[in-house]
Amino acid sequence: VYAADGGANGYYTWVGRHEYLSSCNSSSGCIETNRTTFTALSFANANNGVTALNQNGTVSSLEANQSGMVELPASGTGFVTHNRNDVTRNGQVQLDQWGTSENISALMNAATNFYDQTNGDHVSIGDLSTPSGGNPYLYSNKNITHKSHLDGSAVDWAFPSQNGINLNYAKTNRASLSRIQTWLSSLQENGFKSFYLSPALKGNIFDQNGAWIKGNTTRFKFNEQHANHGHSSTNY
Repeated sequence: VYAADGGANGYYTWVGRHEYLSSCNSSSGCIETNRTTFTALSFANANNGVTALNQNGTVSSLEANQSGMVELPASGTGFVTHNRNDVTRNGQVQLDQWGTSENISALMNAATNFYDQTNGDHVSIGDLSTPSGGNPYLYSNKNITHKSHLDGSAVDWAFPSQNGINLNYAKTNRASLSRIQTWLSSLQENGFKSFYLSPALKGNIFDQNGAWIKGNTTRFKFNEQHANHGHSSTNY
């Protein structure tokens, strides 16, 4: 599949092979017309934005702002959002779901993988960064920020539940270990490198190589601050 890369030259970028597509090239692009459902796919484009191939076969673009940050859509294939822009500071609503184009495209692709592997479940996404790439405030009336959300590379997410309905900041005793594992595997496959998780998950999940994680490692950290949600980053 070739999709428009958003560059000034009008060229298309290779984004993945689909067995139903035939002749495609980088100057004309292509898309199959006799299918109604496609695998959603996103990638960072030449303008620091994100180009998304949607399930219905359309292509959409998420533009980067002057800081090079892209806003995550409120919902998409395999994900919804919670606590979106829920803090007000000095009379201004704080925007808190912005990230780098690489982070946003990787997150959307991980959500698509999760959706495909769970027969249509969704992960609920929380705070990322502000439009400038800064740490978002957690409260309207307290000067407490997400210290690890600087630079647009980090994201918080709710633990998927046993019935496929997302748990907004509920602890792991009500979550589905199999769905958490599927989500963690999808994140790792799409370039996420570090994770903060609930201590209750120690010894109950495995890494990309199939090794059980029994304590803190370079990639995985367990602490009580994440007893009710997960945190992932495309940086270490």
